[in-house]
Amino acid sequence: MNLSYRGIPYVTDVPNVTMTDSKLRVQYRGAVYTYRRPLAIPVLQPVFNLCYRGVEYHTDGSPVDSQVVIPQPTLQQMPAAFQVRQQQLQGIEQVHLASIRRSVEQRLMAARAKGNEKLVLMLEAELQQFA
Repeated sequence: MNLSYRGIPYVTDVPNVTMTDSKLRVQYRGAVYTYRRPLAIPVLQPVFNLCYRGVEYHTDGSPVDSQVVIPQPTLQQMPAAFQVRQQQLQGIEQVHLASIRRSVEQRLMAARAKGNEKLVLMLEAELQQFA
């Protein structure tokens, strides 16, 4: 369908909707109309251009023009890289757990200073989970 907005023409796709007459009759300014309702209401899905791990794709399934070449690591490179990554992840995990322990200990000291025994018991139980 050709339309225009403020003098700029554009084209839009209007979905075909099958209509059926209902038994409902309405009257407006003396004219009688039969109410028509759609058999099924189409739901248009948005199309997104996405990228997952360097591979571009469209949500409507249409092909992407660009070709992506992903270099494959050799077998000799994988174990060393894997070990380095494992060590990094273990170090990050230890730092994260230490940070959580410090935070819980600070909250525990504050709860003890205020005399809130219920909170002290809860924080001690939480601290035992990270021990």
